[in-house]
Amino acid sequence: MSKLFLADASEQVSYTYKELIEDLNSGPHELSCFFLGKKTYDVFRAYLLVLLCEIDITLLDADFSAEEIDALIPDADERARKLSCRVEPPIQGVADLLERVRRVGEGRIGFFTSGTTGLPKRVSHQIATLARSVKHSSRHAESVWAFAYNPTHIAGCQVFMQAVMNGNAIVNVFGLDRKGIYNALQDYGVTNISATPTFYRMLMPADQSVGSVSRVTFGGERMDPKLVEHLERAFPSAKFLNVYASTEAGTILAAEGEVFSIKEGLEDLVRISDDQLMVHRSLLGEFGDTTHTPVDDWYATGDVVSIISENPLRFKILHRSNELINVGGYKVNPAEVEAVLRAMDGVREVRVFGKKNSILGNLVCCDVVLGNPDLTEKAIRQHLASNLQAFKVPRLINFVGAIETTRTGKLKRS
Repeated sequence: MSKLFLADASEQVSYTYKELIEDLNSGPHELSCFFLGKKTYDVFRAYLLVLLCEIDITLLDADFSAEEIDALIPDADERARKLSCRVEPPIQGVADLLERVRRVGEGRIGFFTSGTTGLPKRVSHQIATLARSVKHSSRHAESVWAFAYNPTHIAGCQVFMQAVMNGNAIVNVFGLDRKGIYNALQDYGVTNISATPTFYRMLMPADQSVGSVSRVTFGGERMDPKLVEHLERAFPSAKFLNVYASTEAGTILAAEGEVFSIKEGLEDLVRISDDQLMVHRSLLGEFGDTTHTPVDDWYATGDVVSIISENPLRFKILHRSNELINVGGYKVNPAEVEAVLRAMDGVREVRVFGKKNSILGNLVCCDVVLGNPDLTEKAIRQHLASNLQAFKVPRLINFVGAIETTRTGKLKRS
């Protein structure tokens, strides 16, 4: 039986590597230069055509509205452009496919930033950039990846690259509920998961155990040590990894906890300036809008850090600079307030955000998903008052059934 390529649990469909290769060999294939993939398989197939045919496409989110697409790509002729490609010579089995995709040719893929605030911006990357953190060897040959990112964003692309360059099975769990995720992990013997902390919080409480999982990777948002403690019960055999990546630069840092260091070869390309993480422009993709292109050699990521040591440079990511809430001149870090709330028994998930106010500038507000329906607003306020300065305590507390997220599964700040 041919090896599994993709099991899409949300669509209840699966594809083998044999079926994938037959599809790739059946060209010519016509793709829009701005590719709107409605299904995960279609996006993965587009990734492979970029790798194999060295073409250049930009991915659009499946749920972009016509108005959003018009705003992001105002030129109608540009939106309508198509290209045709054929895989030559035909692929002769899985080993041949892996050999070809590992060559990392001249293809390019464009992405729109997920953005917790504001209109997305376009960034285009060479395949070599997207694949620079991929590890492929016989040691990884039997991995089974849970796919927990939006496939049209860079984090999803990089998980796909890691999996396909090792001939691994991919199990799509993006968009599933808690029960569906656990069922998929168990049914397919998943060994590797890479996801945002917001995704992992969906798995709480950790009242199930998946022994097949050997690696759990955090990305996209600040790692939560308390969450790791809970996940250790869900995945007792797993090692935990924290990665720093962005649409602008791809994956550039990794750590086993909250503290990052600069890996060998990047010492002169990553630095801290005014408590903000900076990356050299040589690590960046190509911006579709010149207003976002760095004016000098260094790009401000917008991530504020706390330096642990200077030599060697070690630091923690604290928050995004544009996410601070200005309350009457005081700056509130929503992640700090969220951490205090999540430490409270009976709180399943939370989102802290600012709401415009004519007197203070902004009010701190929060949405709370309860795990214990008996938990009261009064008890929450008492807990907050005991652990935070008064100006950080949310004025408005909303009890909700679910937390609003971005297209990539991150907390939505506005």
